[in-house]
Amino acid sequence: MFHPNRICFIFKISVFILVALTALALPTAQATEVVLSWERPSDDRVDGYYIYWGPAPDYDFESAPVDINIPEADTTSCTISNLQPNTEYEFAARSYSDTGETSELSQIVSYTTPEETSDGSSGDGSSDGGTDAGDTSDPGDFADSYHAVGFFHNGDFGTENLAYAFDDNGTLTIEVIDQSSTSGTAAAQTDYQVDADGRITMADDKMGVLSANKNFFVAGDMADSASITFGIRQAADMASADFSGQYRIFLIAIPPDMQSTEIGKGVISADGAGSLTVEESTGSIDLACSYSVNSTGELTLTPDETAISTMYGAISADGRIFAAADTESSDGSLVFALGLRIPEGQSDSNLAGEYYVNQFEYTDGGSPAGGLVELHVADDLNYETSEIESTSGFVRETAGGYMVMVDGTGEITAVESDGDEIPGAMASGGDVMALQQDSFIGIGIQQTSGAAQSEDGGGGSGGGCFISSIIY
Repeated sequence: MFHPNRICFIFKISVFILVALTALALPTAQATEVVLSWERPSDDRVDGYYIYWGPAPDYDFESAPVDINIPEADTTSCTISNLQPNTEYEFAARSYSDTGETSELSQIVSYTTPEETSDGSSGDGSSDGGTDAGDTSDPGDFADSYHAVGFFHNGDFGTENLAYAFDDNGTLTIEVIDQSSTSGTAAAQTDYQVDADGRITMADDKMGVLSANKNFFVAGDMADSASITFGIRQAADMASADFSGQYRIFLIAIPPDMQSTEIGKGVISADGAGSLTVEESTGSIDLACSYSVNSTGELTLTPDETAISTMYGAISADGRIFAAADTESSDGSLVFALGLRIPEGQSDSNLAGEYYVNQFEYTDGGSPAGGLVELHVADDLNYETSEIESTSGFVRETAGGYMVMVDGTGEITAVESDGDEIPGAMASGGDVMALQQDSFIGIGIQQTSGAAQSEDGGGGSGGGCFISSIIY
């Protein structure tokens, strides 16, 4: 049952059987959400549905990330809430099988929300999160909870599991679930601000990026300490079956003496039934393990290797991305891990755009340094960077480099101006990416498209935001 003051619109989508979408209701004033519905395809290979939406006209559905994953073939509707006022949206869907097959994109339906009323609202005034691309500069547009996983240096090196809750009045509540050291992030209630291009600023000089669909954020400290935190929005009705397929993984391993780090990467396979195996690996960390996923997407990894303690983290609602960390070092290394499900059909166009890069440096026996830079990747995939913010005058700037899309499975390489190559990968649609080479690891998120370029170089349409870590 819908709220009596909330007006919804219902659109019908046909997947596999490609017929035009049919609007079951016409737009009227003060509508703040739409309901998409479709008939269950007769093809018994169908196991679920991918839902996409974005700003009209001509939203690029072919390269867009999945906004909602519905992992049940018998579920034939979903609600999209908190649409921005006076904005035209487009909606479409695909069905998929458990072997990775997807249907062609359905027909596209569009809908324009009304202008704000005189009291500043465009509907019933409620705010429950779930907005898509658009101006997010008002914190009232955003309210949600996240599982967060990170690593830090603030006197010593460590890992942590956190819970972040953003309310719709610009207040962030941070809860510490577990930490390897009390010098990590402190439990707090603090302010936050989200700009139109997705850049998020928190108190205590922490900066980062919120994804356009608000499924992910990544942030790093810009003060004396340095850290990277990756957040995954809490889901509902998740289970171990939602964690399946092949993933490229990126690792930071911190030995018990805290004086050096090991960076590694590889490929793992999750069987959807609680077992994870390693297909490829660099470094000494073996992530073969059993796993479980609770209803909100919280992930527990129990490694077969006794040198690593149980790792906790989260997996996204669409099953594409996970992050996890252990926080016990008495028997071996602390480990931070990020995994991106290997996609298909990726292209160069997913890489071009504007990014922010948060840098993190650590040397044996030295002190940490971090910085935020702008990364611009041109249409021909040449790229350059420039400093936005730094903790101690350190940034890693590059001019004359270029990006390479290795193949359609999202494998990428950043070639620096001196010819040095940094391998990496991106998730489907390019909304999240990672780069790793020896002492360097980076985590990236596309910025919200359609935002005006900011004076300091951030923003711009069609680009992305990129948080990275450098450890020397």
